[in-house]
Amino acid sequence: MSYDLYFVVKNDSAGPSREAMLDYFSSRELYLIKEDFAFYENEDTGVYFNFLCVPDSEPEAIPGGLREVCTFNVNYFRPHVFALEAYPEVDAFVREFGFGTYDPQEKGMDTGPLTEEGFLKGWNWGNRLAYRTFLVDQTVAAQTYSFPSAGIHDIWMWNRRRQSYNAALGDYFFVPTVIFGVTPSGLRTSVVVGVPIPAAVPEVDFVIISPRDWLTGNKQDDLPDFVPVRAGALLKFFKCLRRLEAPLEHAIVEPLPPCPALELFVRRAVNEMQSFEPVSVEKVLDAELIDSVKGDQKSSTSPPSAHDKRRA
Repeated sequence: MSYDLYFVVKNDSAGPSREAMLDYFSSRELYLIKEDFAFYENEDTGVYFNFLCVPDSEPEAIPGGLREVCTFNVNYFRPHVFALEAYPEVDAFVREFGFGTYDPQEKGMDTGPLTEEGFLKGWNWGNRLAYRTFLVDQTVAAQTYSFPSAGIHDIWMWNRRRQSYNAALGDYFFVPTVIFGVTPSGLRTSVVVGVPIPAAVPEVDFVIISPRDWLTGNKQDDLPDFVPVRAGALLKFFKCLRRLEAPLEHAIVEPLPPCPALELFVRRAVNEMQSFEPVSVEKVLDAELIDSVKGDQKSSTSPPSAHDKRRA
C-alpha cells in the first residue's frame, strides 16, 4: 500500500521532458537516478520515496483534461515523519515545473492545488488504513515496533539536521545519528560514539562504543568491536561544556583523561554485554496511531451492548 500523487499538465501541453525532470533530481541531494526513477533516500533519517518520470506514457483517466507526466510514491505503514520529509521535495518539484497535481486518495486533494495540509490529510488517512490492514497479521505485527510520535519526530529532526549542526559546531565535535534498537527490555535509542572524542550527545538510552579505543594498555583481540553502555553512566567520564534543548535535548561534552574507573567501567560493560539489535526507522511506528487503530478494531469486534440489542 502506498500514497501516490500524480504531477499533471493540460492534455494539449507538451510539459517538461523526462530528461529535464531527471536532470532536476540529479541536481538535488540524496537522489539516485535509475532509468525513469529518481530515488530519494536519507541515510541519516531513514526516510525514502521515489518519483517516476514518464511523460510519454499512456494517459491516465485524470479528470479535467489533464495528463500525467510524473508520479510520486511513498509507502504507507510508516512513521508519520516519512510524509513530513517528503512534502518539501514534492512542493519544490511542483514549483520548479509549474505542475498541477492529481491526488486520488479518498481523503486527498483530487485536482485541487497542492498544499501541505491537503498532502498530509491524504497521507494520514491512507497510513491509518494501512496500520489497520497490516497489524491484523500477527507475523507483521511482531516485526514492527512502536514509539511515541513526539519522540519519533524529535529524533527525526535531530537526524535531519545532524550534518548542518555538525558544520555549525565545527570539526572539533562529532554529532552522531540517533538509532533505534531492540534490547531485552524493549525498543531503546542509542548513538554510536566509537572513540572518546568531543561530541554532541542527545538524550538516549545507550551509547555504543568500541572497547579497544577506550582501554589503555593491552588491546585484546577477543574484545567485541562494539558494545552498548548506558548513556548516563558513560557521560560521567566526560566534561559537560553546555546543555541545549534543540533540536533534541543534548549535551556538548569532551572526554576526561583516562582513569582506572573508566577502564573498570568498560571492562564490566564487555563482560555483561548488553544486547542491542538495530531497527530501521521504517519499522518504528507511531504508538498513538497503533493504539487508536487497535481501539477501532476492538470496538468493531465487541458484542452488541444491551442498548444496541434494544435498538435492533
